[in-house]
Amino acid sequence: MRRYILLIASLLSFSASAQQSLHWLPKETLSTSMGANRPRVTTDGYQMPVVIWGEGANLIAGAGNQLFFDRVDTLNLPGQMVSISYWHGPELAGTGDTLYAVYKVAPEADTSHHIYCVATFDGGQNWMAPRRVDYIGNHMGRLPTVAKGPGGHPVVAFMLSDLNYMEPQWVIATSSDYGQTFDSPVQVSGDNAPNAEACDCCPAALAVTGSTVHLAYRDNVSNVRNIRVASGLWQDSVYTSMGVDPQTWIVNSCPASGPDVATLGDSLYATFLNASQADDVFLSRWQHGDTTVHIQGMSSSSLAQNYPRIDAQLWSGGTFTRSAVWKTGAGTQAKIQAKIEHWGLPFWVDLDTGTVNVPDVAVSGQGVYFVWHEVLEKRIYLQRAYFQGIGLEEPQGPTNRVLTHVVDLYGRQVDPVNLPAGVYIFWYSDGSFEKRFIL
Repeated sequence: MRRYILLIASLLSFSASAQQSLHWLPKETLSTSMGANRPRVTTDGYQMPVVIWGEGANLIAGAGNQLFFDRVDTLNLPGQMVSISYWHGPELAGTGDTLYAVYKVAPEADTSHHIYCVATFDGGQNWMAPRRVDYIGNHMGRLPTVAKGPGGHPVVAFMLSDLNYMEPQWVIATSSDYGQTFDSPVQVSGDNAPNAEACDCCPAALAVTGSTVHLAYRDNVSNVRNIRVASGLWQDSVYTSMGVDPQTWIVNSCPASGPDVATLGDSLYATFLNASQADDVFLSRWQHGDTTVHIQGMSSSSLAQNYPRIDAQLWSGGTFTRSAVWKTGAGTQAKIQAKIEHWGLPFWVDLDTGTVNVPDVAVSGQGVYFVWHEVLEKRIYLQRAYFQGIGLEEPQGPTNRVLTHVVDLYGRQVDPVNLPAGVYIFWYSDGSFEKRFIL
């Protein structure tokens, strides 16, 4: 097990209003493996980061607290080789105690190699044995993605095609027993035209609002490769799709770049690459159940952009935090760039420069977490931006907030019952905290 330590002094040195600034910690190195690749991040019940990434043929998971990040487990079964590249691979989803990861065993064209879902019910500290998802006969399943659906059960989407990669379409398989078994998949793409297919090497992304499942994917209608979102009720077989990218992009070769999707109240957001004019990334917004889409560029740049990701959280009182991250440029001067919108204020930041690639982002009640791969350095990095600095006095938050955990000034989580004399930080579910002196 590897442990990465952040100095408590760096946490105590921040000073600003939580509603007007972010507090950045030094970036953390999660892996130095020669085979490190394609990290993904979400949050646990303490609003702390949980990350998966590839190391050669294996899928690795780790979990953090306020001060440390620990490598936790290898998720794939012994002898399995995980299908992973910079543009596709395992995905991670969930919040709280229940999280899910999905992966495809390589080589993906072998029908004896399947898609698996791995569950954790303690926020990423311990992972269950992988369970097979795809029961599709003599067909090929690949590019899985996952979301946590109603009741905390997993929803898994993957691309289904013939053995020669022909007739690709997206399908969704649901579970009602927390990922122990999965129902037969239902097709959710291809409803917009008789010759519509899925873009055969473009990953997709899932989001769930209430009992409705949304799959954002790149379509292919005679080489028009735009973004659509298919929506349907959980465990239903009827999905209808709508276009969320009005810019017609005709490309003969597969772009190997898919969308991401996030929910915020009754709004949905999709991020994606469209290179009809230039290699730019975009943000689309629409209301659940509506067909009017608003689209805007993520950031103006003369350099090529790609691999955008997004996450969002709606707080009590109607405030929200939304963050997107993407890659700009190429070679040794590529950048990982991000935008954070927190309580109405925008923050723009360059997270890293170098041979950087494939970022991801997760928003929590504590702050925003970013991960990315540095190719030449062979590093997986984690960057934390906290909404509030540890040790600052804050006004009491809403009365309906819930205490999530307590830490001492060494960053150690402690039992809030019968605390000995000292100074402690009480963290709450809405991201607020209080510094208390116990006498």
